[in-house]
Formats: sequence, C-alpha cells, structure tokens
Amino acid sequence: MIVKLASQMINEIRSDQIETYDSVLITGDIVCSGEIFLCKIKFNKCIIKGDIRVSNCSFKDELSFIDTYFEGNILFNNVIFEKASRFNNCQLGSYSLAYINRNRKMFEIEKSLFKDEANFSSDFCLIAGFKEVTFEKNASFHGAKFFLSVLFIKCIFMNNADYMFSEFKGDTLFDKVKFFNDADFEEARFGNDMGFEYSLANNNRLEHGIFKKFAFSKSIFNGETSFFRAKFFGNIRFHKITFNGVCNFLGAKFVGDAVFHGSKFKSFAKFGAGSKIFGNLDFSEVIFQEGAYLHDLEIGMKLKLARAQFENLMIRWPSIRDHLEDNWNSEKEIIRLVEDFDKSITPLYLSLIRNFNNIGFHDDADECYLELRRKKKKNIRDKKSQIIDYFDYALFGYGVLWYNPLVCGIFTMIFFLIFFFIFDDNCSINNYKAFSNATINSLASFVSSPKSDNIYIILFSNIERFFGYIIMSCFLVTLAKKRLR
Repeated sequence: MIVKLASQMINEIRSDQIETYDSVLITGDIVCSGEIFLCKIKFNKCIIKGDIRVSNCSFKDELSFIDTYFEGNILFNNVIFEKASRFNNCQLGSYSLAYINRNRKMFEIEKSLFKDEANFSSDFCLIAGFKEVTFEKNASFHGAKFFLSVLFIKCIFMNNADYMFSEFKGDTLFDKVKFFNDADFEEARFGNDMGFEYSLANNNRLEHGIFKKFAFSKSIFNGETSFFRAKFFGNIRFHKITFNGVCNFLGAKFVGDAVFHGSKFKSFAKFGAGSKIFGNLDFSEVIFQEGAYLHDLEIGMKLKLARAQFENLMIRWPSIRDHLEDNWNSEKEIIRLVEDFDKSITPLYLSLIRNFNNIGFHDDADECYLELRRKKKKNIRDKKSQIIDYFDYALFGYGVLWYNPLVCGIFTMIFFLIFFFIFDDNCSINNYKAFSNATINSLASFVSSPKSDNIYIILFSNIERFFGYIIMSCFLVTLAKKRLR
C-alpha cells in the first residue's frame, strides 16, 4: 500500500495530476476551504488516517469513496456537489470503539447541496449528522449501518430517498425533514429511540391521482418511536412493523391512507390528541399488546380492524361508529356473508364490546352490541328466527335497553284492559265505572290476581299475570345488568 501525505494528495488533485487513488494510505488532515475542484476524484480501497474538513467548496465532477476506511472526523460544511457523490461500502470509524460506545468522532455534512445522486451505503461507526442538507436527486442509504446516533435535521429530499435494509443501532432523529418524493424504509432496523418529528413526507406531490410512496414496511423499532406532529401527504405504509417500545403519533397528520396492516405494538401506542387521518386507517391484523390511545383521533374515511387483537384501545364508539369497515357496505356483501356471518363480522364487534367494558365505557359497549344485533337481524332469513329476535328486542331490549320491558309491560296492560272492559258486568261505552274496574283489574293482574266472580275476568287475569311475571323478570334482569357493573 502506497503512503501519501494529505497535503501532497491535495496538491495533486488541485493540479489534476491524479484522479483516482487505489490502495493508498493517506496520513495527516485533509483541509480544504473556498476551493473549486474540476476533476473527478475517486478513492478506492484507501485508508484515511486523519480528519477531513471541507468548507465552502464546490466539486464539479464526481466524488467517490469506495471500500475506504476513515479513522478521523469527516466534516463537510457549505459544500456543493455538482455530480454524483458516493460513500459506497466504506467504514467510517472503528468498529471496536463503536461497539462500546466510546467513539466520539463525527461524520457531519452541514448546509450542503447534492445536485446529483448521493450514496451513503456504508458503515458509520461514529456519530453521524446531516444538517440542512438538500438532495436534489436520489439519495441512497440502502443497507447503511449507523452504529451510533444519527441526526437528520432540516434536510430536504427532492427526489427518492432509499433507506431499505438500513440499521440504526443508536438514537435516530429526523427533525423537520422534508421528503418531496418516495421514501422507503423497508426492513430498516432501529435499535434505540427514533424520532420523526415535525417532518413532512411527500409534501404536495400528487401525480395522476396517486400519492407518492412512503413506507416503513417490515421494519423493527426497538426503542421509543415518535412521529410527533409529523405530516404525511401521501399514502403511508407501516406494513408488518414491530414496535417494541412506546410509539407516539400524537398530532400527526395523514392526508392519504395510513396502513398498519399486520403490525405489532408490543408497548403502548399513542394516537389522537390532534392526530388526523383524511383517508383510511388500516389496523387489520394488528396486535396491540399493551393497548393504545386513540381518543380524539379524527378519521376521514374508514377504520379497518378486521382480525385485529386488542383489549385496551382508548377510543369511543361514537367516534368510530360511522367509520368502521365491516364489509357490509353493499347488498352483495351481505348475501356473500350469510353463511359465515359469525366468522367475519361477530368477532370484530365482540372484541370492541370487550374492549369498551375493559376500559369502563359500558354505554359504548351497549351501543356497539346493539349495532351488532341490528346487523345480525339483517342476516336472518327464516321466520322462526325473526320472531325470536323480535321477542329478544321487545322483552329484553337485547339485554341493554332496560326501558324496552317497561314499554312492553305498558302495552300488555293496555291490551288486557280492553278484555277486562269488554267482559265487565257493567260494560258500556259511557260507563266510567266499567272502565275504572277494567283499569284496576289490568294493573292488579300484571303482578297479582284480582278478586272476581266473573270467569272471563279470572281467565284473562291469569294470562296477564303469566306475561307480567315474564316481563318484570326481564326488566329486573336487564336493569341489574346495567347498574351492577
């Protein structure tokens, strides 16, 4: 391996003597300020022992670091990269120091502009920072490994940003970052706390009616995750993600759909409190192990909870009643689900009912149960089942409407009052005494047996008392169920 001083290398680049450095060991600090580099510069399989400090410079052609090891700090301030810039398969800093969290070296690009493609698919064994950096073309961090903390502050990605298969072992912060095109974090790994706060994704980009892509599919978040007041202007995919720590979406705005299909929240998840989703919110097949706060969450279109597992969702039934998707939006779907209603619809509503009871919102649980019974009623096809359902509603109020038995009892007494009036010994339309006797007999017969020598009065009294005992029992049972919980 050839050994060169940093000053010698800089002079060669300035004079366009050498454009490519292969297997070179460079000692000393590389310091440049206020310069313009016209030629292509490439470092391949090199070792750079000192610091790199470049400020107020412009690279008119490509700048590439391939399979290169950096031992010192790398600082770019107010630099313009006119052509493609690459840090491909490089190692920045020491693995051993990174593993014990003792490396205090820095990789920092600040107030710089990448006019062409930028690639940072390397191992960052030092603290990394991208501050007020603008990427006009595609920016790739595909497969990059950040062993220590990494900061993206006020960066702008004008084109695609690729973070697929990246690993963030330390704290990660995207603060006030703007993504104007696709941003893909598929299968990225976040080993510690991650913040995506006050950031914008796919800002005002809508082409041919389709929002741009922003995806965290199959990613893993091991620490606390915050998307506090983030704004997503496209369809956002959090598909099959694992959140091992607390997840915070408070104040976040989703202009398109928010898809969490198949994700796992192993700790508490916070939505609501100013959060708004203008499209669909897809929680189908999601697992909430510790519960979630969804109170005051505004949903513009549909909430999908099919096959989701939850017990402590802090949410109110009135806020989701008109948004809950249960595949009953058309007669075609109703007919299709006749055979397997209990497999497709009932589990969702029973889960919601159990959830409302767990968090103490019993009235919400009752309203949800009533909605389930109404939908079941639409599914009934034979007359016998329809009659049984009618009596369930009239006598019990489906076990939640305590006043239904009272109403049923009043109509029962009025019904039998007519018979008592007709068969009264003094029956006459204008006879007030006959009407008074009939009223007293009907009221008394509902709970006891009035004294009478009239065989018809005795017959109808026994029949009314039979129904009265049933109705009163239904009333007491329903009322007790409502009060004693």
